[in-house]
Amino acid sequence: MDTETIIGQVDIDLEAAEAQLRAAQDRVQELRTIREGLRLAAQRYGQVQIPAQPVDSGAPDADGALTSISQTDRCYNVLAKIGRRATTQEIREKANETPGHDLGHEQVRNALGYLLRKKRIKRIAPGLWEPLPQIVSVTDFGTADRTAGPTQAGENGTSSQGDVLTGAGLNSQPARQAPF
Repeated sequence: MDTETIIGQVDIDLEAAEAQLRAAQDRVQELRTIREGLRLAAQRYGQVQIPAQPVDSGAPDADGALTSISQTDRCYNVLAKIGRRATTQEIREKANETPGHDLGHEQVRNALGYLLRKKRIKRIAPGLWEPLPQIVSVTDFGTADRTAGPTQAGENGTSSQGDVLTGAGLNSQPARQAPF
C-alpha cells in the first residue's frame, strides 16, 4: 500500500466522521430546543393531566403473599382498570375476584364515597361512578401554586380568591394623561 492510498482512505473516513459529528450536533441542538420548550410549557401551564391509573397492582410480592392494599385503593384500582363508568355492584364484583378479599356492598359504597369526597372519582348517577384523571403538578413552586392556580390568577393581576396577593393595586398614584 502506498501513502496516497492510505491518505485517501483517511480522508474518506474523516469526511464520514465529520458528517456523523454534524448529525450528532444537530441532534443535541434539537434535544436542547425540546427541553427548553418543555420547561417553558411547565412554567406557563404548571399542571398536566395523567389518565387514571391503578394506585398499586395488588399483585403477589416476592414471597407470594398478596400486598396489603386498602379497600379504598382497591375500589379505585378496579374502577381505573375498568376504564369506563361502572356501577357499585360491578366494582364490588371485580374487587372480590381477588382470592381472599370479600368486600361487602356497604364497604364498597363507603370507599366510593370517600373517593368522591377526595375528588378522585365522579358520581354520574346514583350507583354509577367514573374515575377522574389525576392532576400532577410539573412545577416545584410548592404550596403557592395551589393557592392561586393557573386558572384563578389572571395576568391582569386579579384573582377570584380574595386572599391571594396578585400585585393589583400596588401603584397608588393615578395614571396621568400625557399633554398633547
